[in-house]
Amino acid sequence: MPRTNASDVVAMVARSGLGAVPLVGAALAEIVTVLIPNQRSARVEAYVKALAERLEGVVARADALDLADPWKIDLFEEGAFQSARAVSDQRRDYIVSVVARGLSGEQIAVADAKSILWILRELDERQLVILVGYLPQNGWNSEYRRLHADVFETSMPLTMGTPQEEVSKRTYYNHAVDGLVTLKLLNEIFRVDDLKMAKLDHNGKPEVSRRVLSRLGAEVLFYLGFEVKREHHY
Repeated sequence: MPRTNASDVVAMVARSGLGAVPLVGAALAEIVTVLIPNQRSARVEAYVKALAERLEGVVARADALDLADPWKIDLFEEGAFQSARAVSDQRRDYIVSVVARGLSGEQIAVADAKSILWILRELDERQLVILVGYLPQNGWNSEYRRLHADVFETSMPLTMGTPQEEVSKRTYYNHAVDGLVTLKLLNEIFRVDDLKMAKLDHNGKPEVSRRVLSRLGAEVLFYLGFEVKREHHY
């Protein structure tokens, strides 16, 4: 029996049911058998090339990288895996930045980079845009906010007459921010009354006054390649 890997199994299962749908089925079969493998191969190739270029300007000698270190091999492999699934050049650049910092450092830097990659894998594109928006230079009136107005314009008060598109937009924005808080990338500052007790909203939960970048959030942005004063965040 010929050896079959997981992707072969997925392809066979997908193809087996597509013949019954002549028009769309043929197009989907091509995606499964041709486009997905080719695109992922191209993405990994772009990742390796970008990583090599990044490291070229960081290390003086190739042997200084110690690429035989199994920890670094594991980091490189995780970066390749995530790059194969990255649909944007921006995300691939983030991955390259993280892996390059790990490969050019000591073993503890490799472990830190692996942790950052795990966090990056948990973040969708909207969350990445929002997290970068917490950098001091990306305040409310910044060019960055204007460029990503489709994400950040959620200030309209919700009423009974609010269009459903706006309600959905606010829902997804709040879900994205909640995810950043859950991952400890943002800290919440709560409203307090005159007795310094937390004010509660109509659901009985503490009212959030504002959210700020946490130390872990600053670490993530640093590894992604942004200039951030990590010592200012706790």
